Amino acid sequence: MKLIVDEFKIVLAKSTFNFSIETTNLNITSDRIKSSMINRYNTGITVLDIENKAITEMGEMEFVFNFLDPDQFLMPHLNLIDENEVTLKVLENKIQLFVGRQRQTVHFCTPQNKRMFHSEATLKSSEYFANLSLADGMFFEMWDKIKKIGTRYGKVYFNMKNGTFIIESTDKTNKFSNSMLFTLSKIDIDDLSLCFDFNDVANLMKIINMDFLLNFSYDSDHGLGLLHANKEDDSEHFFLMSKKE
Repeated sequence: MKLIVDEFKIVLAKSTFNFSIETTNLNITSDRIKSSMINRYNTGITVLDIENKAITEMGEMEFVFNFLDPDQFLMPHLNLIDENEVTLKVLENKIQLFVGRQRQTVHFCTPQNKRMFHSEATLKSSEYFANLSLADGMFFEMWDKIKKIGTRYGKVYFNMKNGTFIIESTDKTNKFSNSMLFTLSKIDIDDLSLCFDFNDVANLMKIINMDFLLNFSYDSDHGLGLLHANKEDDSEHFFLMSKKE
């Protein structure tokens, strides 16, 4: 079998929400790679069912890869490989990578260390009050500026105010806080404010592109909301839960 290093790095980043989830579980066939994981704070969820571009020549074999903290224990090995295609050998509790004179061994973690997510169907069925296409790249331009301010506050808000949907970087718990905002769209619904952890949004923006939609829902009974980023071909879903101030 062959492992395509760059493609495998992409899978690892997406399955761990840009390495903010401490473990990853990859279910691999010759055609697809699937993964459903949640972070320790229950605020970030990743659900993948993507084409397998990372491992070739698998035939009818199927594998389950469980890695603990791949950013620390797997990515450094991958970063030391100079070729983009290496020979892959899968053993009972580890993988081995061969290229030239170089051989690297990475062990799997035990299944109980995984933080898997099993309720994606419930989240996908949420009703959304706003949908935002990223196809024109405008939101990424806004984010490039928002992120330079957001590190100061640790929060990103998606607000509805007087019929205008807004992304804002500030701290609403401090009436003297500075702020920066961009208007997103006009929507005729009641005013509301969704607060997300800055790092969660920053990690999301590193693993999505202009093929995605951003969808927003709100549960008025609990005063909390959901940001659902889904790829248009339905192969990748990322969920962020808002938080209380």
